[in-house]
Order: sequence, then C-alpha cells, then structure tokens
Amino acid sequence: MIEHRTVDASYQITVDELLSAHSMATKVMNKRRPWLLRQKRGDRLVAGLMVVLMFLCLAFSLVFGIGTSGQHVLLGVFLVLTLIGFCLPWIFKGVMRRRFKNTPALGKTVHFSIDAEGVELRIEGLSESANKWPGYLRVARTAKGYLFFQNEQVYNWLPSRAFSSDRDADAAATLASMHAAEYLDLS
Repeated sequence: MIEHRTVDASYQITVDELLSAHSMATKVMNKRRPWLLRQKRGDRLVAGLMVVLMFLCLAFSLVFGIGTSGQHVLLGVFLVLTLIGFCLPWIFKGVMRRRFKNTPALGKTVHFSIDAEGVELRIEGLSESANKWPGYLRVARTAKGYLFFQNEQVYNWLPSRAFSSDRDADAAATLASMHAAEYLDLS
C-alpha cells in the first residue's frame, strides 16, 4: 500500500526557510561528529562566564593595582576576543541571511514527489531532478522537516509544513526509512 503511494509536497523558498534548513543540517551533522567536535548549546554560556570572569579579573587588577601593564593589555585583548567569540553565532547568522538573499531560487516554489523509487524535485522555472534512493547518503527527519543528504555538504530541505497532512509526512518518513541507506528520526 505505501510502497505504491506517491507523496507530494510543495513550499515557497524564503530566507527564513533557508536559515532553518541550514540550522537543521548543522544539528544533524553535529550528531554524527565525535563528541569533542560538536557545537554545544552551552558554548554561549561558557563564553559569557568567561567574559564575566575576565571583566572581574581586569577590574580587580586595575582597582587594586595588581599586575603589570602588560598583563592588563593581555587581559583586555582576551576580553575582546571572548566577546567576539560570544557574538560569532549572531554575526554568522547575519552573513548567512545576506548570502541567502542572493539565492536565485528565492521566492520560487519547490515541488517534491516521493515514492518507492526515489525523490523527484522541481524548483519552478529553475531546475528539475530525480534521484533514486541509493543516490542519498542519508535522510533525516527533524522537528521542522526532512533533510535529504546527497553527501555530507549537499542536501535538499523539505519542511514539514509543505505536506498537505500529517499522514503524508508520516508516509514520507515510512518511505525514507524503508529505502534510504540511512534514516535518522530526530523529530
């Protein structure tokens, strides 16, 4: 029954959709990395604590005249670098937003057709592709949608809202779990 069913979905590409896809892909790729190389949620908290501690050290050394001027400069440089590191996620998101605004597919409608053979993808007026299931390295279902990885860096994004019903989204998950080389359910 599901083997012969075709699941159709479509959505319009927006900058926010592209940012969401990038965010979900980063999370999926992080799950596959060794634990030392993963980007952790607590990174900003640690950076924030470092800023506070460095500020307190700098203030304490200046108020009480402890240390040399070279140490004060070193503490100041470390404080500035820590602040930059703390702000990098927001800077990176702004850079990505500007980059995505120049995407030729922006504002176009993407149509997906998923069946037992594979996935057909059509971006209105730009491109069409049909990939059989062996052409995908992995398929990941996230809380916000599906990622169809062709390799570690190239993926197609299908948001959950693109399906006409939850039944269609579940049917796509079933097809992917049955036919994809690797299926991850992170929803």
